[in-house]
Amino acid sequence: MPGQNAKIAEKKTTTSLLRSWLELLRLPNLLTIPGDVALGYLIAERANHARLDLLLGFDLTKGKFESTGFIWATVATIALYIFGLVDNDASDAELDAKERPERPIPSGKISLKTAKTAAIAFMAAGLIAAFGAPKPTFHVAIILAILVYSYNNATKRNRLLGPLNMALCRLFSVILGYFAANGRHPLQEPALLVVGMTWLLYFTAVTMAAAGENDKKRSEGRFTILGVPFLWLATAPLATGALEVVRKVGEIPPSIFLAFAASIIFLAISMKNFIVFNSPNASTTKSRAAVGELVRSIILIQSAGTAFLGYPYVALTLLLLWPVSSYASKWFQSS
Repeated sequence: MPGQNAKIAEKKTTTSLLRSWLELLRLPNLLTIPGDVALGYLIAERANHARLDLLLGFDLTKGKFESTGFIWATVATIALYIFGLVDNDASDAELDAKERPERPIPSGKISLKTAKTAAIAFMAAGLIAAFGAPKPTFHVAIILAILVYSYNNATKRNRLLGPLNMALCRLFSVILGYFAANGRHPLQEPALLVVGMTWLLYFTAVTMAAAGENDKKRSEGRFTILGVPFLWLATAPLATGALEVVRKVGEIPPSIFLAFAASIIFLAISMKNFIVFNSPNASTTKSRAAVGELVRSIILIQSAGTAFLGYPYVALTLLLLWPVSSYASKWFQSS
């Protein structure tokens, strides 16, 4: 029996440690990263196809999606995002000891030294993985790593620079995927410009709302959160070429219906949480839950974007991550 008890205790310890790491990595938010890379990648792929369409009559409603470059870019982006999450908690260890003592590092479940070592390891892994994609992808990965580090250690406390820095981190995840498709695309595709504008506005606003989740007098970013879905619906169909597809084929393909459905759900979630932020009776717990839901709902726009571009199966795959992320938020912190 002593041996069996020791095995049970060891299993509990392993499970507890795994849970602590998943909590440190904010698993629900981690699931929002692949869509950034996929959207950027497919914008570049769609640009390639659109040029070929003029010569070969390519069917605009049937997109293909396959590349080892995409896989390496996704691995690189996830690793760099994990670097950011771990480094963020490591840099906040003293503050969390006062305000959030239950977090993995201040609670002693994960040592500060281990967290710092893991952060360096994931940063290195992300940069190494970027070598597997076209050459400019590595250069973008370096910029992304610098942006992540600067947010955690320089700009996070600034009410304007911090949110903007965070938004740039998410935008460069998209750009990394964009260069992974071909490496020579100039940053001027209309779809990329619309996604860039959407990501900058949305993540700046959400980060501002998150910074003020404990202070009802602060409302920076909350009206922008409400406006972004309308801006997306007004610009994305044209910039992605979806309206051109409708004109050429003479009907609305199912992919575009899917895109509009995901966009409208995104709008509904934004409106719901805008109300939460502006409710005088909303608790800190509700505000934090609202921030988490807003971060996770970017999956809907990722899915909508890929569907507008003509890749419905990729869009549906991304869409499946949304309920998984929402379910994971019941167990692990998002905000």
